[in-house]
Amino acid sequence: MYAITEVAGKVSGELVATGQPVRAVVRDATQTEAWAERGCEIATDFIEDPSSLAAAFEGSTSVFILPP
Repeated sequence: MYAITEVAGKVSGELVATGQPVRAVVRDATQTEAWAERGCEIATDFIEDPSSLAAAFEGSTSVFILPP
């Protein structure tokens, strides 16, 4: 499972296209419908809240962080 913050396009899209499991880690879950339709898990986080980040990254083998 790849957890990717601020999911936007190229990296996430390539992983999904090759069948890799992706968790889209976002601040606003209302903007994730397209990623969910492509098979991504959705997790909501708040970058300033370590416990929400820990929960979003739990079970991931790789984490890709794009700061807001």
